[in-house]
Formats: sequence, C-alpha cells, structure tokens
Amino acid sequence: MQLREEALVHVDGWEQSIQCLFMTLNADWERNPSVALHYHDYIEFLYGLEGSAQVAIGDRTYPMGPGDLLVVNAREAHDVVLHKGLTRYFVVKFLPQLLYAQGQSLIGLRYLLPLWQKEMLFSPALPAVELGRSGVTTFLQEMMHEFTEKSIGYELVLQADILKIFTWILRCRCPQPQGDPSGMNSELQYALHRALQLAQTHFADWTVRDAAHACNLSYSYFSRSFKQLFGISFCAYLERLRLFEGERLLTTAATMRNRAGGRIQYPELLH
Repeated sequence: MQLREEALVHVDGWEQSIQCLFMTLNADWERNPSVALHYHDYIEFLYGLEGSAQVAIGDRTYPMGPGDLLVVNAREAHDVVLHKGLTRYFVVKFLPQLLYAQGQSLIGLRYLLPLWQKEMLFSPALPAVELGRSGVTTFLQEMMHEFTEKSIGYELVLQADILKIFTWILRCRCPQPQGDPSGMNSELQYALHRALQLAQTHFADWTVRDAAHACNLSYSYFSRSFKQLFGISFCAYLERLRLFEGERLLTTAATMRNRAGGRIQYPELLH
C-alpha cells in the first residue's frame, strides 16, 4: 500500500493552477488514516466554516473549527480523519508557482523556500482569533465570494488574496531570509530558480555538480550564488528534500503496519 497521490487537475487540456471547493460532511464518522491520507503538488488551505473536525497532516492531527485556517504543504500527506455532526469548510488548492509572478525578479523565491523544505517554518494551524485580528479572514471571505460569483477576472482576485495571506504568514510567522541577493543579475536568478525546480524531480541522485552543469555554471560559482540568494547551501537543500521524501515513505510504512495490526489510534482525535 502507498499513500494516494492526486494528479493535477486539467480542464479542457489546461492545467489548473488554482482549485476551490466547498466541502460539507453531514454524519459523524472517523476515517482510517491509512486509507484516507493523500498528497499532491498543490499547497492547500482548509478554512473551517461550521462544525468541528480533526485534520491529519503528516504524523500529527490538528483541530479545525469555524474560522480556523490550516495550511498544508505541497506533497504533504493529509486528510480530514474525524468530524462531529455537520461540518463545512472551504478548500483552496494552488501550485507553489502562483506565489511569484513570472517575468518579475526571482529574488522573492528566497521568501518561499520554506515551502520546499522538509516542513514549513510555521505551524500549519492558524486559529480564528489570530486571523480575525490580522484581517486575513477578510481575504478568505473575499475568495469564497469571488469563487461563488465567478465574475470576470475572479481568478486574478483569488491569486491576489493568496499572495496577501502568505505575505502575512511570512511577516508574522517566518524568520527573515538570511541570503543577500544584492547585485545578482536576472539571468543568474533564473538559473538558480531552474536548479530549484529540477531538484524537485532529481533530488534522489543529484549532486551539486549536476545542478551546476544543468545551469551552465561552474561548481564554485553555482554553490556560492545559491547560498547567497537562498541562505542555505544547495547540498543542504537536497538533503531536506530527501528527508521530506523519507518521512513520507516512513509514514506509509507505519500506516501499513498499523493497518495490519488493527485500527489506527490517534490519541489527539476528539472523542
């Protein structure tokens, strides 16, 4: 058995970079995480509207009530595994590339590197009381309205609100990037971004020299420039990707063993 991977959604042959869904769960139930857990290339927002639920993210569970926001990293195993009574929530899925604009400076990617690390540098559970004080709730409500009405250009509003929410998270929850990109030209930034993307596929057997070759840069210049821009070495970045994949495989193995021995128990679940 393996964790279920959800493919990217295509409509009329076009890859969908944003997906929105209203989810309603009517009856009390508890789901076996060994069957329920899935992952995909999208980052996902889960925004509680009504009722209570528990959401498994990786090897932990988090409560989701009205006004709570859960942020699930790309390729992170997750699912709603328990809910009580009528539960409603709003789902937003979007590709990480949506967080920066093509054609603009790629220096902004250094702010987003936590999204491609083993785990995000902030808790995935953002409580309603904190969101209300910050104004983030306004962006989420606007997203629901725009998705429902689907007026012309609504996709642009969705993208703008996603950027606003992540900007708030970065300012309030994440440490400032350590890299110093001053004086780095756009061609070099683009080459380093290409290495960042290619590593997502080749991390298992890639080396720093492989990445430098793919960018048509010398080993030393590539290594120095990557750390200057992103604040970590490319070798450390590859290691984090491998740890992320190893954790996913271990989660799969653990659910297989637990399923073979009986029902999985989550002590953090509501009873």
